[in-house]
Amino acid sequence: MKDTLHQKYGFATTLSLVVGVVIGIGIFFKATPVLEKSGMNPSIAIAAWVIGGIVSIIAGLTAAELGARFTETGGLVAYGEHIYGRKVGFIFGFVQSILYGPAINASLAFYFALFTCQFLGIEPTLLPLLAIAATSLLFTTGINIFAARLGGWIQQAATYIKLIPLVVIIFAGFLYQPEPSVAITTVPVVVSDIPWYLAIGAALLPVLFTFDGWMFVGTIAKEIKNAAKVLPLAIVGGLGIIALIYALLNTSLLSAFTPEQIVGTGIFGLSEVLFGAMGSKFVTLAIVISAYGGLNGYTIYSQRMLYSLALNDLFIGNKFLGKVNKKLDLPVNSALTMLGITSIYLALIFILPNSGDFSINANLFTDIPVATVWILYTLIFAGVIILRRREPEVRLTYKVPLYPLLPIIAILTGIFVVCNAVISNIPYFLLTMTITIIGFIIFLILDRRNPNTL
Repeated sequence: MKDTLHQKYGFATTLSLVVGVVIGIGIFFKATPVLEKSGMNPSIAIAAWVIGGIVSIIAGLTAAELGARFTETGGLVAYGEHIYGRKVGFIFGFVQSILYGPAINASLAFYFALFTCQFLGIEPTLLPLLAIAATSLLFTTGINIFAARLGGWIQQAATYIKLIPLVVIIFAGFLYQPEPSVAITTVPVVVSDIPWYLAIGAALLPVLFTFDGWMFVGTIAKEIKNAAKVLPLAIVGGLGIIALIYALLNTSLLSAFTPEQIVGTGIFGLSEVLFGAMGSKFVTLAIVISAYGGLNGYTIYSQRMLYSLALNDLFIGNKFLGKVNKKLDLPVNSALTMLGITSIYLALIFILPNSGDFSINANLFTDIPVATVWILYTLIFAGVIILRRREPEVRLTYKVPLYPLLPIIAILTGIFVVCNAVISNIPYFLLTMTITIIGFIIFLILDRRNPNTL
C-alpha cells in the first residue's frame, strides 16, 4: 500500500515532540525512587542521572542512523520489517499499537485529569476524573485530525511552557538558603551496604525510564521536512536538552535539601518551601502542562501506528486503516481506531479493582509494556550493526559516530533495562508477552490465508 502522507512538520515541531513527550510527569516523581535505590547517597544519585543522560544520548545517536536511513511512516515498524523481516515488523507494530501507545495515552489522560482537579481544587472522584480525561482525549485527537499543524504548534507551546517551571525550580534550588524556622519532613536514614557500582546500576533503571518516548518520533518520519537530516538532529538535540535539565534539577534539589528531606517531603512540599504558599500550585500547573504535552505528543505518534501496519499489509482491515483523508492529509480511520483502543484502556483504569485509588491502574498501564518495548529498542540498536554489514553499499546522510562502540553500549543498556524490568515486574512482563504471542498467532493464521489482505 502506498504511503500518501505529505511533509508538514519542521525541525522545531520535531524537537518539541522529542522533548515534550520525554519530559512528562515522570521527572516530578522519580527523584525519590532514584535516591532510595542510591542508598540515599547524593553523589550516587547525581551520577545515576548523569550516566542515564549519557547512555540515552548514545542510544539516540545510534537509533538516529535508522531514522536517517528510513524516512517513511512507521518508525519502529519500518525498522523492524527491513532488518528482521515481515513477521518481526508486525510484532513491533503490534506492541506499539495494542499495548504501549494506547496504555500510555490513557494513563497520561488520567494524570492530566487528576492534576487538573488538584489545580482547580476539585475533589478527584470518578465523574470529574472521567469527564476531564475523556474530554482531553477527544479534544487532542480532534485537534490532531482536523488541524495537524495546530497540534504541532500546541506541542511546541506546551514544551516551551513546561520548561519554564523546571528552570525556575533549578535556579531556586541553587539560590535557596535554609531557614531554621521552616519545618521539613524527613525520613530515617537508609543505610546501604551494597557497592557503589551496584547502587548506580539500581538507580539507573528509574532514571532511564524518565527518558522513554523519544524513539517514537520516527513514526511521523514521512511527514517531517528533510527527515534524513532533521530526525537525527531532533533526537540527539532533544535528548541533550533533557539530560541537562534532569541533571541540573536533581543537583539543584540536592544542593538545597538533604536526601531524607526530598524523600520525606516530596516535590510538592519542597516547592512550597522554595516558593511559599503558592508553590504547590505552581508545580501542579507545571505537571498539568507536562501531562498534556506528553498526551498530545503520544497522540500524534499513535494516530500513525495502525496506519504503518496497514501500509505493509500487516494487520486486520488494511484497506480501512491505510486510507488517508486527502483533505486532512491524515489516516483518519487509523486515528479514530486508536482513539477507541485508548478509550478502552481509560475505562479499565476506572473499572479494574483499585482499592479506591484509580492511579494504581494508571501506574499499571505505564509499567506493563515497559520491558517488552525495551526489547524492541535493543533489537533496533543491534539492527544498526546488522544493516552496516548487510548493506555496506547504502550511502547514509548520517552515521552513528564511534561505530561500533556506541551501538554496543546502546545494546548493553537495553539488555540492562530489560533484565531489571523483568526481574522487578515478572507478572507484568509475562502478561505483555502472552498478549504479544496471542497477537502473533492471529497474524500467522490470517497471513497464511491471505498475506496481502489481512
